[in-house]
Amino acid sequence: MARVTQGMLLQTMCQLCDFFASLRLCGGFLIYLLLLKTPDMNGLHLIAELHGDCRCEPRLLRSVDALRELCLAVCTVPGLTPVGQIFHQFGSDAEPAGATGAVILAESHLAVHTWPETNAVTLDLYVCNFSQDNSVAARAACGQLIAAFAPMRVERRDVERGTCSKAPAV
Repeated sequence: MARVTQGMLLQTMCQLCDFFASLRLCGGFLIYLLLLKTPDMNGLHLIAELHGDCRCEPRLLRSVDALRELCLAVCTVPGLTPVGQIFHQFGSDAEPAGATGAVILAESHLAVHTWPETNAVTLDLYVCNFSQDNSVAARAACGQLIAAFAPMRVERRDVERGTCSKAPAV
């Protein structure tokens, strides 16, 4: 017996939707709308570049320990669930030169990179919205990170991920 995958099922539903739509039946349009709202891979990806002389404590840009503490605190407060972490200190203990870190979340991940030499930070926070909408928690965490670094200028992009209107290629 052939195994039916979710992609195959979605493709078949899209074909049925096209069939109903060709018959000009209202049901075809409703099926199409339901397919657009399929929760597959839906998520929110927040990407930010913090420029212009971040006015935070210099330690936050230089110390891997300070960055780790901030990232874990920010991920815990809004209800995200840290399940793993890795952080790296650049430079040396005597002359730190920035840090990078990632927190693996049950909902996905947070990655932050600091450049103390330019007082800049980049951050990347992605949450999956499969079983529940984590967008509010992600936006709160991102806002707290931005506030902690206190940049003069922020370039932020909010990207809705995983929304597809057609069946995936099989």
